[in-house]
Amino acid sequence: MIILKRDPSSFHDPAGYVFFQENRVFRYINQSIKDEFNTVDQSGCLQKFITEHKLVDYTILSDSQKNQLSPEAALILEHPKLPFISYAYEWSFNMLQSAALLHLELHLASLEQNITMIDSTSFNIQFLGNQPCFIDHLSFRPYIENDIWWGYQSFCQQFLNPLLLQAYCKVDFQPWLKGGFATIPLTDLYEILPWHKKFNWRVFFHLGLQTKLQHKSSKKQSPATKKIRLPKSALINLLKSMHTWVKSITPHYQHIYEWQDYENLHLYSELAISEKKAFVAEFCQATNPICLWDLGCNQGEFSKTALENTAKYVIGFDIDPATIDKALLFSKKYQLNFLPLVMNFANPSPALGWNNKERKSLSERNNADSLLALALIHHLRIQNNVPLSEIINYLFSIASTGVIEFVPKTDPKVQLMLKFRQDIFMDYDYNNFIKLIQEKAAIIKTTSLTNTERKLIWYKTYD
Repeated sequence: MIILKRDPSSFHDPAGYVFFQENRVFRYINQSIKDEFNTVDQSGCLQKFITEHKLVDYTILSDSQKNQLSPEAALILEHPKLPFISYAYEWSFNMLQSAALLHLELHLASLEQNITMIDSTSFNIQFLGNQPCFIDHLSFRPYIENDIWWGYQSFCQQFLNPLLLQAYCKVDFQPWLKGGFATIPLTDLYEILPWHKKFNWRVFFHLGLQTKLQHKSSKKQSPATKKIRLPKSALINLLKSMHTWVKSITPHYQHIYEWQDYENLHLYSELAISEKKAFVAEFCQATNPICLWDLGCNQGEFSKTALENTAKYVIGFDIDPATIDKALLFSKKYQLNFLPLVMNFANPSPALGWNNKERKSLSERNNADSLLALALIHHLRIQNNVPLSEIINYLFSIASTGVIEFVPKTDPKVQLMLKFRQDIFMDYDYNNFIKLIQEKAAIIKTTSLTNTERKLIWYKTYD
């Protein structure tokens, strides 16, 4: 019996949906859209995007293959399985910006072949390592003369507005997108923009004018944009203008997290850093991780070490968006198979959306077979009051083997954390740390870093 599992997030588009069979990924296309998809497929633009690594690949199943899975489908596509699914509220500024630019570039290139795009949601883009890739093939449809840009509003709410929030208000957009399900409404952003930014003609046209139109539409209870028709040349000019604006936006960060530029604070000697890299290298060579999670990755120096020593793919996480921007540039500079994401492990991404199943929590997406938790647990314990036993159990739930760094209370960094608070962390000492690990895991190796009291512990949980 063939067991098919429908993706719980794939229900918005009546033209089709994504489903799984074990580790294989398929896209169901119904009869109503078959001819339109064939037109798009025959235009050649999708194959061009695949060749340029801008669109995930697909194969159209033969009728016999299709009938074995779902005979009522008009067509079934098979896609390669992506290594990890991330969401816009886990991206840095430069990641969201590059995703927005990709969306606009695909739309402009499609129009050259008389193909358009019917939506503009950030959920249609995933990152493969450090590069964005479009994943929704049913977003492409044959262009209809004088049609509007149907994805304009969602593009503003999911791409433009978050970028402007960071650039013009110095507010991190990730919490807003998480709370608003990847959307920042035009009216909300326009209200909080600095007054002088509202004199920018682009801000006036795309935010101010659209906000007024929305107010008028709500009173008339009929969307004003539906009355607008655009010649193809006007649509192209609109997309080009938006591309120019999005590309010019630069981030401004209000918050400076205390571990930002952690690796540049000279808390480690060169010898200690070399010892740390050697330990990570030995661990990876022995375990050959397919997917390693680097928790508290900073710019990705140790992720790079892992990838140079047999790790196939690394997903890095850090709480600071500015640091993840640096990690993205680091990944691109060295052409690493490394995906950096914004994540607070004291408050990781929850399940969101319809029935709390539309977007998965971080734990539901866990695909790690090993982890690095370097200079992390003292932040969780001292700053966030998470019991040490809870931290260890959580790390073990992520991966059965990994490397954890223990930073004692005597360390200058921890002393700084304790400077303005009472030391209530009686469980936080090395002996108790080791005892808690050994309750559920074997300690394969430990090492002390030169000129510090910091220690690295390589663990493997009991079968």
